[in-house]
Formats: sequence, C-alpha cells, structure tokens
Amino acid sequence: MFIKEMSRHECSSVVQDGHLARLACCNEGRPCVAPITYAFTGNCIYCFSMPGQKIDWLRANPKVCLQVDEFSGERQWKSVLVFGRYQELPPEGQWRRECMHAWSLLEARPNWWEPGGLKPAPQGVDALVRAIESRNVRFTETAEQSKAVDLVRGFHIVIAASGMCEAGRIRHRLKNWLWRDEATVLLVGYQANGTLGRLLEEGASIVRIQGDDISARARIRKLDIYSGHADGEELADWVRARQPINAGVFLVHGEDDALEGLRERLSTFLPEDRLIRPRLDSAFRLRSQGAVEISEAVAPPRIDPLRAGRTDWHNDCQKLVLDLQDELAKAADDKARGDHGESIRARVGVRLGLMTPCS
Repeated sequence: MFIKEMSRHECSSVVQDGHLARLACCNEGRPCVAPITYAFTGNCIYCFSMPGQKIDWLRANPKVCLQVDEFSGERQWKSVLVFGRYQELPPEGQWRRECMHAWSLLEARPNWWEPGGLKPAPQGVDALVRAIESRNVRFTETAEQSKAVDLVRGFHIVIAASGMCEAGRIRHRLKNWLWRDEATVLLVGYQANGTLGRLLEEGASIVRIQGDDISARARIRKLDIYSGHADGEELADWVRARQPINAGVFLVHGEDDALEGLRERLSTFLPEDRLIRPRLDSAFRLRSQGAVEISEAVAPPRIDPLRAGRTDWHNDCQKLVLDLQDELAKAADDKARGDHGESIRARVGVRLGLMTPCS
C-alpha cells in the first residue's frame, strides 16, 4: 500500500462527489464524531441536523472538522479532512437567502435529511421495525400490486391509508370485500359526516362504491383511540407559542362544533376578530395588518356554504333507493318483487300527483 498526499483540486473533487461525511467537534475536552449528509459549493459545506448534542457542542465551540472518504477497493481509497467553523443559518433575518440556497442544494439528493434528522429509536420501536420487516408483511406500490391483494387466500390483514374510506385503493378493496360475511372492516379514528366511513359506522346496509351498490355484510368495527391530529389543548398551546399574532388565525379543518370549540378556546388569549372561520369558496386578501375577505368580488360559491359537509337531498334520495332495494329483497320471488314494486310505484305516483287513486 502506498500513501500519498492529494492535491487541493483532488480534495475538492472528492468532497464535491460525496454526500455523506463524518462530522467531528469538541467541547470541554471531549470529542464527538457523527455521520451527516452535506452539500458542497464554493468554499462552503452545508449540512442539516436536528437539535441535539452536536448542535449544542458546536454552539459552544464552533471549530469543526469534516472527514469525507471515497473507496474504490480494499486497498484503494481517498480521505479528505476539511477544517472550518460552524455557522447556523436561521430561515429569517440576514441568513435567510443563504439558508434557502442551502435547502435547495441539500434537497437535490435523496434522503437528504438522513442521518442528521434522525434520533435514536425509543424503546419498543425495534420490535415495530422487526414486525414491519417480517417476511409476512408486504408493501404495495403500484395499482396493479394493490389489486393483486384480492388474489390472496386465507387469513390476512390489509392496511390502507385513507382512514375515512373516501379515496384511493381502499375503495377498490371495500368493493371486493365489503359484501363478504367473513370480512371485518376496522375503522381507525374519526369518521367525518358524509364520508363512506361514516356511513359504514352508522350501519348502512348498502353503500355505493365506484358506481355500484355494494351490500355491507362485513362486520364493521371501530377504534377511536388513535389519531394523527393534536387535540384542542395541544392546538391552543401551539398557537400560544407563536405569539404575538398580529394578523390572524384561520380555522379551516373540522366540523362546526369542533371549530367553534377551538375558536372559544383560542379566544381566551387572542382577540376574536383575529380568529377567522372561512366558508367553502371564501377568498381573502392577506395583508400585514390582517386578512380582508373579498369573496363577493371573486365569484359566487358553488353551493350554499352552510350546506357544505352536511347531507343533502342527494343523500336522502340515495337512502330512499337503498331502502326500496332492501324492501324488494325481502319478497319471496321475482313475481312478488314485481308486484311489490308496482304497488310502491303506484303509491309514490299518487303522492306526487302523477296518478289518480282508484276506489
């Protein structure tokens, strides 16, 4: 093995071609070395890290060293040491422009936030990772792979991301499994009014999926203890931590009762005129002194904003159709169903004034 000193140009090429390095810092006589992703341009090396020990140490002692290696074989390698000073780039103030430039360079690489943005897994996570990596767990990426799940036989569990069953591949899955007695649909979390998940939760016997009426014969079960959203107190704390709020806060996600509850909670420390609850198709002009509504000057709403998120006559009509189908299904045979259907049609015709009752 021969070791030789590299030229400055060769060192720059190694650093330019790499993206993963070891960052060394020292505080109170104690060294620390950590892996980190970087981007190199000009005479600056940009890195990303979440707050932690190395950031605390770098703030205390900004002298830093970065080691970048390039391996082309067991006996062929290059190693570059870069010495410099640590400088934080906050996203506001005098460093904003350079911070945005650093983001653009880092984001050009896949998984640019690793490993600087990762923390040691808490206790119990290792078991979860082993479960996910089990040979019994399969992930689907394409639509074709997802549809192929219907070919699986025997006991299996399908986990889908659309918790309210409103969109995505869960619709296809429900269409093929909801009518089966042996299936169980487990709804996890809140089901908003008007969603397919809410209809199933409320016990609908027939639902419409992708243009077809599907009997809901599967067992419908629910867990309401899991949620990806903060609760009211946590949301209030989040807003409170961002004071002073000089313009306003838009409350846009949630049903009327929940939004009103959050508004009342926030009004304990914010002026009510800064708490804005926009309606469907609302338009605002944002100014430094606050938001100004310009909805009337833009375009009329597509539907009555007070009806948004609520059932309407379309839902009532669909429910009537489904109830009629249930009633006809109880008849003994096709002839009985035809007679029953004719009787229903006649009664509806009389009620609507389309037919005259006969004595």
